[in-house]
Amino acid sequence: MKMKATIKKQVKEKLTQYNMKYAAMDWDYKWFCYANKPKCVDDTWDVKEGHYMRVHTLPTEGFDWRDSLVQK
Repeated sequence: MKMKATIKKQVKEKLTQYNMKYAAMDWDYKWFCYANKPKCVDDTWDVKEGHYMRVHTLPTEGFDWRDSLVQK
């Protein structure tokens, strides 16, 4: 299921707040923001270089984590 526009809006607000460019949710419902574009590796989103951080306040239900990558 595709991510709803309201969830994308919330994710983009967090990206702006944390000055990051990408966000994605892993299979275990944990959201992370990334400075560089992550790739899906072994059921998680990962980057080789650049800053990233965990985000605890984003929605986790109603879409497939594999479709969760959002770019600001």
